[in-house]
Amino acid sequence: MDWQTLLQNVVLILVGFSLGEGTRLIRDKRQEKRARKFITEELETNRAMIPQRIDNLKKMQDAARTQHILPANGVHFMTMAYEQEAARVFQQLTQLERDNLHFFYQYFTRTDEFMATYAERVLDMKRSGINDPFPALVGIIGDFIAQLERASQMMFLQKKPRDVLYRKTPSPEPGRFL
Repeated sequence: MDWQTLLQNVVLILVGFSLGEGTRLIRDKRQEKRARKFITEELETNRAMIPQRIDNLKKMQDAARTQHILPANGVHFMTMAYEQEAARVFQQLTQLERDNLHFFYQYFTRTDEFMATYAERVLDMKRSGINDPFPALVGIIGDFIAQLERASQMMFLQKKPRDVLYRKTPSPEPGRFL
């Protein structure tokens, strides 16, 4: 094998490797863009659901004030895109954007869990000997309402994520995602 053939083979290997890596990079960027789009659309749907969830929580709170139990388990917030795609876009987000996503989805999940188990929890409290759990429940429900209102306000500021974890560190390129 002469040096020209060897050089030609090395060039072909390098070109093939470059094409393969270039294709992979393009595919990964497309998948990241798609994942970001899915999460953004899911957040928009969840933001649209917040007023309904707050309304249900206020009805639960009013019922608790009169020592009644109003089960209000409804349609849960969407989390599928976040659960399936967040890891794909994680490194492309700023720290504040990651914190905001975590904040939103934790509030969504906690609200859904609370509302789904509320009636059973109240009955369990009464069975365990707590005669009047309702004043505490009025406050707990109020906390959930406040959390969702805060999340809704923050989601309105989509292009400007906030320091929800009080990191007090500047974020490079804020607002690329949320």
